[in-house]
Amino acid sequence: MEDRRFDALTRFLAHLIDRREGLFVALSLSLVSLLNGDQATAKKKGGKGKGKGHGGGKKKNKKRKKKRGGGAAPRDCNAIPLQPGADLHECDLRQHPGLGSANFTDAKLEDTILSGANLAGVSFRGARLWRAKLNDALLTNATFADSAAGRTDIFGVDFSNADLSGATLDLETVLYARYAIFCNATMPNGDVAAGDCG
Repeated sequence: MEDRRFDALTRFLAHLIDRREGLFVALSLSLVSLLNGDQATAKKKGGKGKGKGHGGGKKKNKKRKKKRGGGAAPRDCNAIPLQPGADLHECDLRQHPGLGSANFTDAKLEDTILSGANLAGVSFRGARLWRAKLNDALLTNATFADSAAGRTDIFGVDFSNADLSGATLDLETVLYARYAIFCNATMPNGDVAAGDCG
């Protein structure tokens, strides 16, 4: 009698376990199917490029980043002459062969890299320098009159005796202005910075 009860109980438990495992497998498959269905729907919505869904928004953001120059690899511009009016946006000019005799008057220098370059006495008159990297450059006696700069990195730049008169080089919008040297530089407002020559 005990053996029969034990066998019946064993069969009942085995049946319950089978049902639980079956239910667990069915639920798992349903969940996977739902997740795959959501991803496929999101891809379809994004693929239309209307800005709806996940894909469209990402495409728009990529286009915006490209326009601003953010994250884009610098251009190799070593063959472009460094002369007035040159289009040098997004160029890495640190190794340019003509850097010693450069003239950046009215040049387009947005997102350009000039970090550490010796540009003493060079003219940047009327140049567009938005987001340019000038950090650690030597710009003594350089001319920036009527140039435009915003978010330009001037960390460690030596502007001693430079002419910044009339430049839209707002020290509130350039990066790291307090780490630049303006000894005897003519500032955008026409004042000469004399307290920076220590």
